[in-house]
Formats: sequence, structure tokens, C-alpha cells
Amino acid sequence: MKLEHWIDPRWLEPATRRELAARFAVDPQDSLAIDGLLRPDRLEGLRRLFTVEGRFVEEFCRKAQADDPSRQEVAVSEESFRSLPEEQRASVEALLAGPMPGFELGRGMLCHLGFSVLLNSPEFHAFLESVTGIEPGEVLGVMTRRFGPGHFLTPHSDSTDGRRLCAVFYVSDGWQPAYGGRFRHYPGTGDPVEVAPLGNRLLLFRPLPHRVHDVEMLSPAAGGWRRCAYTIWYGRKEEKAEPATGAGRSPDVSAS
Repeated sequence: MKLEHWIDPRWLEPATRRELAARFAVDPQDSLAIDGLLRPDRLEGLRRLFTVEGRFVEEFCRKAQADDPSRQEVAVSEESFRSLPEEQRASVEALLAGPMPGFELGRGMLCHLGFSVLLNSPEFHAFLESVTGIEPGEVLGVMTRRFGPGHFLTPHSDSTDGRRLCAVFYVSDGWQPAYGGRFRHYPGTGDPVEVAPLGNRLLLFRPLPHRVHDVEMLSPAAGGWRRCAYTIWYGRKEEKAEPATGAGRSPDVSAS
């Protein structure tokens, strides 16, 4: 896998990687946003997946019960979800279920498969390590997600056994502040630190028990605009999660 076939060459320069690493090292949220990550042709292929070729299915989740510590959220029917008190609702989103009929070998689907290869490649793992100082390990999971008006994720931590590094790659262009849909870090005190879902932005963050975040509900102002993104978790399955070391909001769910 040649990174220059996918990633904008400016991010592959050693000096630029050092600058990114310096930013990550001092960020209070253990986080880093890289804008303009992919080459334009690759980005357009992924956008085609989300807008034309992919089949997305809405999923509703409630927060797990206290007597089931092995799970953080549970998928339920839309009817059950709507009947829940708001404080028991965990998330609403649409997940990729496969290609639309006739697009099994479409340009968007093929680009999606190529992007999956990139995420798993040693070359991309080396890139991630060079800008975060964290050896990613392996891909533990990928979610291909699309948010429309009314979709959201409640506050939670992504810290769980095995996870070392989390990534969100935003695909959609044309985001406006009135749409909502921001990723929000919650420090122990003060206002949330917001990250806009700008197209071609890669957000990296270290999953720690006291690092809590959510995704702001998409507002009716978004209209037909969709927040399209990949969420990727890196780590080693056999590792244990780090213990909590600081103050923060209590995590509710573990999906991001």
C-alpha cells in the first residue's frame, strides 16, 4: 500500500508529521484533527458510497441496564426506543448494510473496500504512530455511519479493553454550524471542546476512561444534508483498558 496513492502528499513530509506530533503531544484532550487528509479523487469515491451506492439502515439503541455490565448499549426497535425516557436513549444513526442493488462493483463500493485496506495497512499504521506516538496495533472495528436530522450519540467514553487509538474520518462536504452534528469532548470542567464534522477531516484521539465525548444531535436545519463518517478503533484485543486517572463525566455507552 502506497500512502501517496491515498493521502495528500503534504501530510507525508517528515517535517509536517513532526508538527502534527507536537500538536497531539500538548493537546488537553489527547486529540488531533488533520484537515484535507485524502486525495480529492479518493474522497469523491467515498462520497459516492454514502450518497448513491451504499444501503444504510437506521439503528436505535438504548443504554444498557446496570445489571448487565458486559454491554454498554442495546439495539431496540424504533417503537421501543420512542417509548423510552430520554435519559435511557443512547443513540440513533444509520449504518452501512451493504451496496444498493446494481452497485456491488460500483466506484464508491470499490473505493470503500480500498479505504478499508488502507486503514489496515502497516504503512498507515506507521503514519498514525508517527503523529500520535501510539503504536496502533490492529483494527479492532470500523463503523460506516450516516447521520440525518434527529440522529445523535449521548456522552460516553471509548475506553474499553484493547483500544489504544480512535479515529473518525468525515466524508461529507457543505457542513454549516446550524446543522449541528459536532463531535464534542467533555473536559472535567468548563464548556465542551467542539470539533466540526468538516469533509476530509481525520480526528484522532486517545481513548481514556475520563475522556468523554458525544455527537450533537443533527438539527432540522440540516435538511437533506447528511453527516457521513467512518469510526475506527485501533488496539490489541488482549490488552486491558487503562484505569481512570482524572475527573470527567461518567461514561454512558462505548460506541462512538
